[in-house]
Amino acid sequence: MQSAETLDQIEAKSQLQLSEYIIDFLRNTQGFARFLGIVGYVFTAIFTFLALYIMVLPTPGYVRGNVSFGAIGFLYLIFAAVNFFVAHFCFLFGLNLHRALRNNDTLFLENAFKNLMFLFRIIGVSTIVVLLIYGILLIYGFLK
Repeated sequence: MQSAETLDQIEAKSQLQLSEYIIDFLRNTQGFARFLGIVGYVFTAIFTFLALYIMVLPTPGYVRGNVSFGAIGFLYLIFAAVNFFVAHFCFLFGLNLHRALRNNDTLFLENAFKNLMFLFRIIGVSTIVVLLIYGILLIYGFLK
């Protein structure tokens, strides 16, 4: 007759265990995630200042069409906003991962992966938007 497993034994089998290799990979990842987040913050500031500078420039007379520098500057502001959120979630992922590994804390690890989910979500939505814009421009080009 088989001995009945206790609830603790069943729960122990279902627990996720992190090997030393995984912890080493995560240690390497957290440093680069924080670095990429900081670089992203810097580029967000550069894009924002560039956008504001472009928006105040007068549109030269040789520019044809209805496109003004203000509209181009506004597009730069949109890019800066998206870049800020990508950098922010990347930095928070690295920061929470660093804290989780340093303190051996599951709550920080959960927060790190929550921020990683947000990072991939915003990149995915941005990719969908860009693909839609490409599709619209392609259809517009064929119809013209």
